[in-house]
Amino acid sequence: MTRAPAATMDFHLSTDKIEVFVRREVAAAPTLVFSLRGRLDYYNAGAFLAFVRGHLAPGPLWVILDLAGLIHLASSGINALAELADEVARLPGEFAVVSVPPVIRQGLALLGLEEKLAVFPSLKDAFDDLGQPQRHRKFRPLFPALLPCPSCSRRLQASRPGKYRCGTCKMPFEVDDQARIRLV
Repeated sequence: MTRAPAATMDFHLSTDKIEVFVRREVAAAPTLVFSLRGRLDYYNAGAFLAFVRGHLAPGPLWVILDLAGLIHLASSGINALAELADEVARLPGEFAVVSVPPVIRQGLALLGLEEKLAVFPSLKDAFDDLGQPQRHRKFRPLFPALLPCPSCSRRLQASRPGKYRCGTCKMPFEVDDQARIRLV
C-alpha cells in the first residue's frame, strides 16, 4: 500500500508520568496514531482516555496506539486500552496496538488481551493489515484460551479442545475447537 508521508504531530497531552502525541495519517480510512511515552497507570488513565476520546469521530476510523515508548502499563491502563478497543469498534472503526515492549506484551498475553486487541510489531504491519477482509482475527490461534468455568466462573486456561475439570468446584466441562464451553 502506498501512502503519503504522515502529517506533523498536531496535539499533545503531557502529565508528570505520560506523554501522548497524536497525528493524522493518510491511509484508506481516516487514521489517528497515538504515540505513548512513560507510564500509563491509575493517575493518568482518565486523562489519557479523555484525550483519545476527544479525537474520535463517528464513522469509519482507524485508531492505532504506538506503545514503543511505554515503560509501564498498570491495570488501569489495561482497562483503558480495552475500553478504547470497544468504543472504536462501535464507531465503527478498527483499533490496533503496535510496537509493544516485550514486558508489556507478556502482561497482555497473560490476561488474554491479545485476543481482544490487534497487536502488530510495527506501524507498517498495522497499515498493511487494517481494512483487509477477515484481517488478523482470522489467523489468530484460539488456543491457549482463558475461559470461565461454566459453574463457578473461575478463569481457567485451556491449551486445546477437550475435556477439563475446574480445580475449584470440580465441575467437568468440555471445550470445542471454537473455544466454546459446555457442561459434560
